[in-house]
Amino acid sequence: MTHLTMLALGSRGDVLPYVVLGAGLQQHGFTVRVVTFERRWPPGITWNSRPYPATPNNS
Repeated sequence: MTHLTMLALGSRGDVLPYVVLGAGLQQHGFTVRVVTFERRWPPGITWNSRPYPATPNNS
């Protein structure tokens, strides 16, 4: 099993492509974690994410 952690900083629009990529990789057997600002995590996505320990400057 392959494990992958992706760091995605920026707006929700910057983060969403990583979430989509991660979801596709999970379907192929990868274990994926996305690290991002908690406020930027798309609502309704419940798989493995970790909040980045900072606050974005552009709330």
